[in-house]
Amino acid sequence: MHGWWLLVLLAWLTAAKKKPEVLYADVPFLECNVCKEAVSNVHQIATSVRRSQGKVREDDMFELTETLCDPKGKAGKWLTMYDVQLEAGGLKMVNKNKQGHCKKECHTLAYACRKHIEEIHAELAEALYLQKPNSLDKLKSRVCKKWTKACQSTPQGPVPDGRNDETWKEMDKKALEMEELMAKMESAGLGGMSMYSRDDMDEMMERGPEGMAEMGLGDEF
Repeated sequence: MHGWWLLVLLAWLTAAKKKPEVLYADVPFLECNVCKEAVSNVHQIATSVRRSQGKVREDDMFELTETLCDPKGKAGKWLTMYDVQLEAGGLKMVNKNKQGHCKKECHTLAYACRKHIEEIHAELAEALYLQKPNSLDKLKSRVCKKWTKACQSTPQGPVPDGRNDETWKEMDKKALEMEELMAKMESAGLGGMSMYSRDDMDEMMERGPEGMAEMGLGDEF
């Protein structure tokens, strides 16, 4: 069992050091639709929370909008569900309705999302909390046309030649479990774990809960 934990920890450390690749030339062709999809997804989550809890706190909405453009965040997993495909000289987002591995195209969607949503996420949280505007279409228009410039212009010319399409790949059960564990580790904090060697981590995981606590992971795991 400790071998599985070691694999997760090493994967976390590798991912933390690796800078995501972004296809910047794709962004102008995607940012308007990314903005609209971001608003649609967070509105859907907020509506679901309100229905299940009866009422919500503004802090709840703030947490959602804060993680909306993070593929590993609470409200950002929608970014992994889209495949980007060439269409008539442009690019379209195709919803696979399942979580996929976040590679170049996914990180590009996340970048386009952050470009417009990051600075106004507090205003978006307030709008969701107050339910003003009270329709999704009006909220998308306000966010993507008034509060940001996501949909104020269209790209000039077709997608540059030589663009290599990336194959979207669904995450299997084991990969989803690892993703969840890595997200928990990130939210819990490493607690200096990067200072430990592979042998140190293996030994601490052999010791079970006591060793996990020493790594700063606590009882959550």
